[in-house]
Amino acid sequence: MYSDPDCPLCPSNGGVDIVAKTGIAYLVEAKTSPVEGCFLIVPTEHITHPMELSPRWQMDFGALLVSVPWYEATSSYNISLNMGVAAGQTVPHLHFWVIPRAEAEGASTYGQGLVALLRNVDALADYISH
Repeated sequence: MYSDPDCPLCPSNGGVDIVAKTGIAYLVEAKTSPVEGCFLIVPTEHITHPMELSPRWQMDFGALLVSVPWYEATSSYNISLNMGVAAGQTVPHLHFWVIPRAEAEGASTYGQGLVALLRNVDALADYISH
């Protein structure tokens, strides 16, 4: 199994507090997220692209998704994958964000999701820079 000695998400480096795990993936709280209750679903092996995921991935992903502590208490959440620096990826080890959502949040109002939030943030950044 491939592991990168400099990767903060490779469990063999000892830097992750695993909440739940399967044979090929694990769940960890996203402690650096500004949104409370975010979790990451991460392949155990140092994988950098979704095409490298095994056929078993979907089954293990589902098992970890229902292990998110708040999963049964809500039906509103986003699952996100950032691929590349321009998309916000800061750690090259593939990881999926599981982000709880509530109707009272600005980007959740009127059924808007992460795409609307990103557009609003980009528009605000453009406004501020001019």
